[in-house]
Amino acid sequence: IDQLQGEFSMAYFEPEKSTLSLLRDSIGAKPLYWAKLDQKIAFGSSALGVQQLLWPSVSFDEEKIADFLVYSISESGCCFQHVQALPPGHLLEFDAKTGEIRIHPFAPSPQPKSSIVGQFESACHSRVLPEKTGIAYSGGVDSSLIKHFTDPYLDNYCFKLVSGSPKSLQGVREVEAKWATLSSHLESIVKYTERPLAASLSSIGMAELFAHMKNAGKEVVLSGEGADELFYGYPTYFSDAPGHPGLLMRKNQIELAASLLDFEMPVGDSLCDQLVLSSNTDDWVRFDRKIRLPEHLLRVNNDVPSLLSGIESRIPFADIV
Repeated sequence: IDQLQGEFSMAYFEPEKSTLSLLRDSIGAKPLYWAKLDQKIAFGSSALGVQQLLWPSVSFDEEKIADFLVYSISESGCCFQHVQALPPGHLLEFDAKTGEIRIHPFAPSPQPKSSIVGQFESACHSRVLPEKTGIAYSGGVDSSLIKHFTDPYLDNYCFKLVSGSPKSLQGVREVEAKWATLSSHLESIVKYTERPLAASLSSIGMAELFAHMKNAGKEVVLSGEGADELFYGYPTYFSDAPGHPGLLMRKNQIELAASLLDFEMPVGDSLCDQLVLSSNTDDWVRFDRKIRLPEHLLRVNNDVPSLLSGIESRIPFADIV
């Protein structure tokens, strides 16, 4: 197990031990949901699939739905009772004889190159499929680092999603996205993310970008997701906000809508509700790394849009978590 790297969620059963093991990669790039009822366990890459396996014992969870409607995210990553996401970088072991479950973290063995730069360069190179790889390129630091370490292998194939007519970037193939085109991706993203209000401009924009790359003959896309959470890249981490800035902004927006449209705000005590009252930056970063990144950003902006286009999204920053 400690030799595993990259993006994965997997399961294997050991008959001689009657033990089922579930594993998820260190950054949570690939989803893995599970639920246990009595002596049974259900698991899969789809929360809806897990719920269907245990139907009618498992139904919707009102508090989780309220979190999605207010904050666009839930701690469990889904809307169903009992169903939850396996945390990134964790191993779940289920004893089929006793029904006992143990969950504990695991970490890959250190790479020969110990510096962060060396690890990142190795992570980029190992994810390149020659002549079939492109970069989801924004011109920011994260994707520029990927471009720097992979250009000789990719023949300078980079992609950029643009809106309007900004200045062109040298060596970047621009994808002009029209509103009508972006809206065509909305229904599929909402369906396969299995949550209310799942899609954002970022997710439908990435869906169009990935579709263009697939049509250009690409099979793999490298994405810079995860860098801001790993290296404190968001300016809001250095603000004096009274609560998690992103969650607080969402709640304020919904409260304004509630006052204008005269509907009642849901009241709860979820982790998201607690974080809008916490001024502890460490709490914000921990939430972003362990929940917001895997259960929202990677799920909605990378995993689902890339699979809908039949292209594989790979995350080099996953190897330096």
